[in-house]
Amino acid sequence: MVDGILKYFNVIATDLAVVVQNDKFGLPLVQYIEQSLKGGKYPNVKLVGSITLDRKATKLDNEAQQILSMRPRAVIGLCNPTTCAELVATLHKQTAASLERRPAIAQLSNIDMLAQFQKVGGTGMVGNPFAQVMPDPRRPVLQISRDFIAAAKEHGVEVNYRSYEGYVSAAVLVEGLRRAKSLTRQGVKDAMEGLGNTSVGGFSVEYTTAKRTGSNCVELVSLDTHGRLLR
Repeated sequence: MVDGILKYFNVIATDLAVVVQNDKFGLPLVQYIEQSLKGGKYPNVKLVGSITLDRKATKLDNEAQQILSMRPRAVIGLCNPTTCAELVATLHKQTAASLERRPAIAQLSNIDMLAQFQKVGGTGMVGNPFAQVMPDPRRPVLQISRDFIAAAKEHGVEVNYRSYEGYVSAAVLVEGLRRAKSLTRQGVKDAMEGLGNTSVGGFSVEYTTAKRTGSNCVELVSLDTHGRLLR
């Protein structure tokens, strides 16, 4: 996911700032970004600074001012949904008041895009890319998408990326259980590692003894001022 964002920003010269929460989620990711940029893989991206947050931070006025003082073209938010939403809202508020250019704020797939849209509003969200590891859940292109939409409608579940990812993950687990020679811990482990390249309702995954990431799907999407998905 992070590589997809860095590749996107590498299209033109980009001064980048990173906001990272101080935990096992954020710190390894910011280290990966620093190493990737030092290695020259993304020559057009320059890291101008980073800010570390407590994962429970709710007021980010000072941090937003620090970010804007770096004058980045883009920001990557490595934070939980609540903190990232507050970050986006605060940066939008401050730049709207000062008439400064707001940097694009990239986020990962742990963020609920529509919930953030409802909190921040349309103009604060426009131009912010989100790295998603699932195809658009509202487009019934794949069989598993159609199955998910039908199941969500039947059980009153909101159709979004997070619920769709959970549905696909469950479908992969069911396929592993179906192939398991015994429903023991080792039996399920062997079955999952033996899946290889597998299509689950048209969505491709790969699991072996050496590869456990599942899918290589990464899409960058954003929302317009009305909350409609843009690819």
